Amino acid sequence: MGTYRITNAIKKSVLLQCAAYMEQALLPIFQKEDWEIFRFGQEKKNIPHVTSYDCKSDTEKMEQVFSVHHFDLMVYDLREHLEIQSMLPLEQMLQFAASYHCGKILLLSSANVFNTNQGKVTERTPAQPEHTEGRYLMRLEAFALSWKKQGLPITILRVPDMYGLGMGWKDGFAAHYLYTCAVHKPVPVYNAEERRAFLSTRDTAYAVFQTYERGYTGDYLHIAPDQSVTYHEFYQLACTAANGNIPVDFQKEETFSQALLVPKLAHQQIGWQARQNLANDISAMYKNIQLSVDREQTMRQKKRRERLRNVWKEKLIPYVENAVSALAMLGIMHLQNGRVVNSAVPFDFNFLYITIMGLLYGRRQAFLAVAFSYILLMVSNYGDVGFGLISILYSPEELLHFLSYLVIGVLSGYVAEQSKFNAQAARWQHLRDVGQYRFLRRLFEENVKTKDKLYRQIVNSQDSMGRMYHIVSALDSVEPENIYNKTALVTAEILGVSQVIIYVVGKNSAYLRQKVRIGDRTAQEPHSLKIEEYPYLQQMMRDHSIFINRDLLKGIPDLAAPIVYENRVIAIIQLYHMDFEKWSMYEMNLMAITSRLVSAALARAYLWEQETMQQCYISDTRILKEKELLRVIDKLRERRQMQAGYSAMMVKVNLPGMTYQQIDQCIGNHIRMEDYIGIYQGDVWLIFPDANKMVLQQIQERLAQGGVPTLDGKEVL
Repeated sequence: MGTYRITNAIKKSVLLQCAAYMEQALLPIFQKEDWEIFRFGQEKKNIPHVTSYDCKSDTEKMEQVFSVHHFDLMVYDLREHLEIQSMLPLEQMLQFAASYHCGKILLLSSANVFNTNQGKVTERTPAQPEHTEGRYLMRLEAFALSWKKQGLPITILRVPDMYGLGMGWKDGFAAHYLYTCAVHKPVPVYNAEERRAFLSTRDTAYAVFQTYERGYTGDYLHIAPDQSVTYHEFYQLACTAANGNIPVDFQKEETFSQALLVPKLAHQQIGWQARQNLANDISAMYKNIQLSVDREQTMRQKKRRERLRNVWKEKLIPYVENAVSALAMLGIMHLQNGRVVNSAVPFDFNFLYITIMGLLYGRRQAFLAVAFSYILLMVSNYGDVGFGLISILYSPEELLHFLSYLVIGVLSGYVAEQSKFNAQAARWQHLRDVGQYRFLRRLFEENVKTKDKLYRQIVNSQDSMGRMYHIVSALDSVEPENIYNKTALVTAEILGVSQVIIYVVGKNSAYLRQKVRIGDRTAQEPHSLKIEEYPYLQQMMRDHSIFINRDLLKGIPDLAAPIVYENRVIAIIQLYHMDFEKWSMYEMNLMAITSRLVSAALARAYLWEQETMQQCYISDTRILKEKELLRVIDKLRERRQMQAGYSAMMVKVNLPGMTYQQIDQCIGNHIRMEDYIGIYQGDVWLIFPDANKMVLQQIQERLAQGGVPTLDGKEVL
């Protein structure tokens, strides 16, 4: 029987809201596991296969993202709040996560929520911060856990100071210390015996992933290495990485110690352990920081040159052009015999000069052009600037000329600046509209992609979901008495297994009766099970959960799933002798989905059996009417066709002179629950499913000892 896998499956999705260096460590892990990765922030070309939404400050856009993508995991760094000192972004994220059913939320916190004097601390140790940073983180943790009480799946991961590639000078103690060394600045004085633990960003990323995969649901989890270092040891490592002594600022003293987190619970619950070592990684980190420092210096020099060019372009050139234009006006005045107004065409070219400067560069250059024009006008009329400035106050005509210059300068400058303002506003609005369009288009494409995947999963008959949909739907058209047989075949086909048994719960819920089985290796399994003798059955009856035989115990199935009807288990599907490749979360989930989908059909068969009980049997007996017994015979023949080696025997009861009620009472205590009594050709017959001639002989001997004589039997063909 073939094995079918889900094609075009819906991938798991994760939303990253943390520092760039943590994103750099988390991306390879989730990409390797084929997750869809999303982040809030500007799109970065150097981060492939990651969808970025630039909506950190736009709550409406953020809500739209959550409404489209129901994230399986969200990783959020509480330490990012230390710069903004506000709980509002965290509150908004948690509100959206609750409204749109986020699968799991992991919040990254710090060991600074503990006092350095507390030494080694566990998850149960109460937080006692001694610095502002720790007190703020403690409030954020308490606020987040208040949402957990409302049903939001939140776990807080506390980590010590981290180190790794891609960190900036503000990203923790180690990064800041090595940046200080890289720029040849002195470091503060520390106590040589104070201790601190350092955790690699790669180890932190693996801890995040394993916390989700192992289904950890506790409030806190400490992620830290087992070993810590003193400042003296850290100093020696830093000196080795920096290839020399590190200068010290003896005027400045700081604390090196930090509370040491105990990762015992992480070892036990998620199987995590720190793999990286500070001594091995600090040299690579220092080289990366040196490259970053050199890159920053190059960028600063480039920006300085660009700034000088911009100063020349934006500030000096307008003044130069204004001065050249003033000289041009002086030359025109010289050609006009020292007059600013042309005698042939009564026009003052200074008006044109002021207008051009104002329209090109605004009011500042317009007023400067007005000043140059005043000087030219006074030289033209009086020859002496000082005398002309006094005399002009007594000449209304010249005063009006001066005021005309000023009006032209104000108007042209105002028009230019207003036009520039409108252009900038239009450009800003255009950029905003383009950003909004791209954002909405991306959401639309994500919606289409998700819809297309779901459509192919349901419609495409080549994948497991499509086959399961069509096969399980076919159960609705099967006659009730054959549903159990069809269900066993459906389960075997979907899961790609060959050994399946369906047990039906008895009336008193104390026993399970074998209804149908598939596979030659299931013949040795019991035909009835007493529930109280099997703990896994008791748990399934109580919790309605799937059973997985992880300990590989003998005598119980590899995988079992309950069929629930009206909050009561009515049947159990059990799988045996599964191949090793079937022991995966994929198969477990497929079994859970299958059991839920077939439950409606099995419930219909169960109700049919209950409702037709009186119609099938002779009144007050277990003896089937002849019509119903023939149905049973047909069903047994069908089972024989689908299961090689299956046989059933039937034998005539020899109790002449007794009524049907007396025969039922006489036989009832000597046959199994799965055996049948019925009328066939006017006589009472017993049918024994899953029995051969040897077994029939033993049954006849037992019946004879109980006072129930029988005649020679025959096989049900």
